[in-house]
Amino acid sequence: MSDKTSIQLVNGPQEFFLEMLSSALQAQRVKVQPETEVYMLNLLQHFMRPENLYVQNGEGGFEEKPLAFLVMDALEEDHPEASKAIFRKIGDVSLYTAGYFYERLAQKKVGRDYYIDIGESAYTTVAAKNPERPQKEVFEELSAKFGKLVDVFAEISDRTLPRDEVSLLRQYENWSESGDKRIEKNLIKAGILIKGNRKN
Repeated sequence: MSDKTSIQLVNGPQEFFLEMLSSALQAQRVKVQPETEVYMLNLLQHFMRPENLYVQNGEGGFEEKPLAFLVMDALEEDHPEASKAIFRKIGDVSLYTAGYFYERLAQKKVGRDYYIDIGESAYTTVAAKNPERPQKEVFEELSAKFGKLVDVFAEISDRTLPRDEVSLLRQYENWSESGDKRIEKNLIKAGILIKGNRKN
């Protein structure tokens, strides 16, 4: 019998997110082509590093740049590939933020609809700028199903982010102001609301 202790991870990040993504797609009844699912999986892993949601400033740090400013950068960029990359980042950040951080957006003046509109448009632009058929089809699907894919990412958020008493209280305050249906669903599941107690 060996004295060595073997330690194994049950799931690596990729396996974990693949399981989460597949389950969320099924729960939301959304079907996408395999290439689009791989793209979404890579997106989840990419944003494991929070700095990937931001842009680098002149001092070597990272800061949040409003999407409208990124759109201006993309439109003013002379190099087609650089412009396409910025539009792709806009779509990626919009999808992830509107889905994974939907609860936080309920507190802001700029809500999920804004992110959905700008992200959908950004992916449409990337598809139009992409001559290669497999990639073009992925971005076309991301654009066409953007709102549904936001719900898929929100489903993953519900399953992975911790929900303590403070979080539930914050959710209730957000729901009282916004009437957000996904927050309402979480509050009903937690027993904070009953099904008949809904905002008009």
